[in-house]
Amino acid sequence: MKRLAILAVMLTIALPIYGQEKSFKTDSYQERSEDIKTHDAQRSPSVPSTQINVINKEASNAQKDGTKDHSNSYFKRLFAPENIPNIGLFFAGVIGIMVAVYTLKEIERSTKATEKSVELQEVLNQQWLEFENWKIMDGGTDAEIGTVILISFDIVNPTKMPLTISGYSVSVKGQDTSVQFGRTIAPAKSYSVKLDRLLEGKESEDYIAGKLILPLTCSVPYIDAFTKPQQARSDFCFLCGPHGFQPYNHYRG
Repeated sequence: MKRLAILAVMLTIALPIYGQEKSFKTDSYQERSEDIKTHDAQRSPSVPSTQINVINKEASNAQKDGTKDHSNSYFKRLFAPENIPNIGLFFAGVIGIMVAVYTLKEIERSTKATEKSVELQEVLNQQWLEFENWKIMDGGTDAEIGTVILISFDIVNPTKMPLTISGYSVSVKGQDTSVQFGRTIAPAKSYSVKLDRLLEGKESEDYIAGKLILPLTCSVPYIDAFTKPQQARSDFCFLCGPHGFQPYNHYRG
C-alpha cells in the first residue's frame, strides 16, 4: 500500500510537469520558449565569474603599476608646472619670515644702541647745582629780642644745558625754611636766595663775640635736561660775627 501511495504521488507530480514540457513545444509558444532559453543562457553564472576575475586581476596589476609610478614620479609631479605658483608662494613666505626676523633683530639692535647713546649723553651731560656767593650780614641787635642776621646765596647751574628747579629748602641750626616754585635756570646762570634768622640768648651773645658757629643745610629738587628728577644737597658751616664770617667746615653731599 505504501508503495502504491508513493507511486501515485510521483505520478501526480510528474504528469503535470510532463504536460507543461509538451505545451512549451507547441507552435504557439515556440518563439517564447526560444527567448526564455536565450535569457537563461545569458544569466549563466559561469561567464560573468570568468570576466569578473579577469577584471579584478587587471585592476590589481594596474594598482601595482600605479604605486610604482607614484613613488618614482613623486618629485616630478611635485615640481610640475601647475605646482610652480604654490612652490613660489611657499618660498616667498619663507623669505618673508626671514626678512621679518632680521628686521626685528635690527630694530632691537637699534633700540639698544639708542638707549646706550642716551645713557652716554646723560653721563657726558650730567647736571648738578652749586651753592655760591654766600653772604651773612648783621641785621641789627635788640637787647630784649636778640640779633637778626641776613643770609643770602646763589643757586648756580654750572652745566651746559638748562634745568628746572622746583624750589629750595634751607635749614639753619634746626630751623627750616622751604619754598616751592618752578624756575628754569639757563647754563651758567643762577637763582638768588635771601632769608633772615633770629638769634636769641646764647646764640646772640656768641655772634656778638664773633664766635658763633652756624651750620646750614641747603636742598634743591630739580628736573634735568633729560626730564629726570634729581636732588642737589649741600651742608655748610660758618664762623660768624658782626665783622664778617668765614667757612668753618664745608662738604657737599
